[in-house]
Amino acid sequence: YVHTYASWLGADLITLKASIDYWEGVRKWGYPWLWRNRWCMDRLKRIPFFEYARDNVRHSDVVVMGIRRGESLFRMENFGKGMYRYHYERFGVWLNLWLPLLHTDSRVVNELIGRFGIPRSPVWRVGFSGECMCMAGTSKGRLIKILNAYPDFAEYVAKKDEEIQRARRSKTPALPAPLSKEGVTLSEFVKRLKNNSLDPWLDEYEGKSCQGSCMLFDLGDGRDALDQLSSIADKHLGGATKIDAAQLVEESLNENEK
Repeated sequence: YVHTYASWLGADLITLKASIDYWEGVRKWGYPWLWRNRWCMDRLKRIPFFEYARDNVRHSDVVVMGIRRGESLFRMENFGKGMYRYHYERFGVWLNLWLPLLHTDSRVVNELIGRFGIPRSPVWRVGFSGECMCMAGTSKGRLIKILNAYPDFAEYVAKKDEEIQRARRSKTPALPAPLSKEGVTLSEFVKRLKNNSLDPWLDEYEGKSCQGSCMLFDLGDGRDALDQLSSIADKHLGGATKIDAAQLVEESLNENEK
């Protein structure tokens, strides 16, 4: 789909590669979690991108991103206008960011897709787009949707997880974030899913998003992620003064709280 979209756009497609792949990182550091041990953000996305940008993006160039404020509390707190110029000091990179979809909702996005004949991604039919399968910010409900929608992929990650568990020196298993509370490995979770032994009713809070935020996390100005999350939740959800990040990520919130 990415190649199809690039061809429709008439753009050159440049593929960036990290120095390690995801499973090598899991073997070395364990599964990444959204608010701790988030090595995937740095190693797989930010370092390859900013190294490329440092050598190839000019000061006059514009970087276009399709993020929307309604996709996460972080974006709701940190983004209010559609054009920014940011200095990513760690990498010595200045970027002109244009966020043309920042204030749009799903209805407007669908209208634009139809009006301009934008190729539709095959993953949209299962109700999500671009979910990052590092699983750092994936809820249990979303993980079930993905594994059910792509059984071949489910088998693949189960085999990889079994390899990870066998290679561990620690007696405790490596657990992805959405399965940490249950203490269930990814391979065991896939088996339960195939045997239909999981709770069929699962709700989740959709007001968060991992994808894209990795690139913009510098905007937190060095504040501790947990304190930042608490202040954002306090402002937008009301009355939540000191929030456990795992609780916010894992537990569902009702429609009024959204």
